[in-house]
Amino acid sequence: MYMVDRVKKIIKEKNLTSSGFADKIGVPRSTISHILSGRNNPSLELLQKILDNFPDVRTEWLIRGRGEMFMGGARDLFSFTEEDNQDMKDEINDTGQSGLPDAVFVESGAEKPPEEVERAHKEEKEDEKVKLQRPGKKIESIIVLYRDGTFSSYGHSAE
Repeated sequence: MYMVDRVKKIIKEKNLTSSGFADKIGVPRSTISHILSGRNNPSLELLQKILDNFPDVRTEWLIRGRGEMFMGGARDLFSFTEEDNQDMKDEINDTGQSGLPDAVFVESGAEKPPEEVERAHKEEKEDEKVKLQRPGKKIESIIVLYRDGTFSSYGHSAE
């Protein structure tokens, strides 16, 4: 992958237009246009501005194309592209199931004896275990992100 391709990938991952990218890093729009068209190569000054404005981008990746694009190698929840989403949708369509439990609908006003509810709940849990199991795949952890910027992480526990 050429350096120009890596610059394009940053623009795509950050969901920016070439003009928005130029404005964000503080260079003339024509500079980015010339780089993306292949007329010019990125200068050291441009690379420094990219790294200053996007500190999560790894220097080694930007300059040499080695390693992961972002620090820590993981993208945040909101950096997935439409292409990533489409790949996930295709996987669901190929397997016929998403691996997620089906929605549960509760009839209003319907009350059941506690022991019947408990038995039904146990049966549902067993059904969920069967639905969530995929050969060769085991859940390592689940992370719940809250709008206030906090999160909860639930790790695998031995049973």
